[in-house]
Parts: sequence; structure tokens; C-alpha cells
Amino acid sequence: MISQEKAKELKKGYHQVLSSLTDKELIAEYNQINKDRGIPKLGNVQGLYLMTMHKQFMKRFEKSPVIIGDNFSMKLGVHIVYYEFIENFNFLNQN
Repeated sequence: MISQEKAKELKKGYHQVLSSLTDKELIAEYNQINKDRGIPKLGNVQGLYLMTMHKQFMKRFEKSPVIIGDNFSMKLGVHIVYYEFIENFNFLNQN
């Protein structure tokens, strides 16, 4: 478990990194995390990164592939594709 102060510091850093990415880069980052089934190198703080990523998607696109459930449980949705000409993304059907 990490302290609240450390969590705030990490979220701020994650926000700086993710907000500096282009839309296309943000989506590529999400798709890589989805392919890898998470971010093992972050261990127990990957939830902070995913929450920050979720907020970036909501801010930019008003939708997010990061699914937030009850009690802030999180899971990754499906692979997404970015449409540069309309500056938006769509979820790929898994069928």
C-alpha cells in the first residue's frame, strides 16, 4: 500500500505523461497495455495509471475503453482503433 501523498505524486506524473501524448499515441499506449493484459512493471499502482488514462480518454473523447466498475475495480475493454480524420476512436468488435 502506498501513502496518499505518494499516490498524488504518481497520478500527477502519469497525468503529465499521458496529457503530452497525441490522441493517436494515447490509443497506441492503451492498445499495448491491453495486449500485455496490464502493466506488470507498475505492480500494485497500475490502477492509478489506468484511472489517469481513463480520465484522459473521457476528457478527449467523452468515452473510455478503461472500464471502471463497482468499488473502483478496473478492467480493460476491447482493442480500439483511432480514426484520425474524425479525431475519434471506435471499439473493435471481438466477434
